[in-house]
Amino acid sequence: MKLTELKKIKSKGKKAEVFGMSFGMIFSIILIAFFLVIAFIGIRYILNWQKQTQIGLFLRDLQEEVNDAWNSEKTSFVFKSSLPSNINDVCFINFDMNPKGYSNYELNMYDKVKKSNYDASKNTYLMSDSENYPIQIANIKNIELTKKNPICIKVISGKISITIEKKAESALVFLSA
Repeated sequence: MKLTELKKIKSKGKKAEVFGMSFGMIFSIILIAFFLVIAFIGIRYILNWQKQTQIGLFLRDLQEEVNDAWNSEKTSFVFKSSLPSNINDVCFINFDMNPKGYSNYELNMYDKVKKSNYDASKNTYLMSDSENYPIQIANIKNIELTKKNPICIKVISGKISITIEKKAESALVFLSA
């Protein structure tokens, strides 16, 4: 082969390069970036799923403990559980009744829930200031909300302690901090 033919072959190879990198190398970098983005999306999804699972387990365990207390004649114990760190409060509210026996803080939480898209058929609200976690709602059965409404309990560092009490003369279970 002549020198001019070799130069033509080399110049064709350079036309397929960008910044001194071949098309294969650029395609590989794009694929790596794509897989990294997908991996971060997957990790975020799994972490969010973990938080939702933690909330679901808390609500299930709380309902089981309330049911156990409700089925007993008389009991008093502390229920301890974990919640995601961005849940600040757990409030029990009966919107069919006016607030009664509340603190100023509980009244503020009541107003906050009332201004949101609350569901009057639910009585349990997990409060968060985070945009990623709006107010979570559920319905815990057999709790007393006629003598004190609302009942708000602070979540501190992802931990909550709820005193569950049933008196012999009461048909429902009392909750307190």
